[in-house]
Amino acid sequence: MIRRHLAPLNEQERQIVYWHTAGYTHAEIAQLLDTTAKAIERKWARLRAKHQWIANLSSRRS
Repeated sequence: MIRRHLAPLNEQERQIVYWHTAGYTHAEIAQLLDTTAKAIERKWARLRAKHQWIANLSSRRS
């Protein structure tokens, strides 16, 4: 089931999902992926809007 959810995501998106669910902040993920925290924040928001299962992950962390 996990593979089915991750399959449509590109490599960077999969990494963002992985690090986010592991508890990393946007700033920490940005450092790992050599980008900005704001870019990660925007990408995460788009992923949440596009994929309900990602939105559900976010609501469980709150």
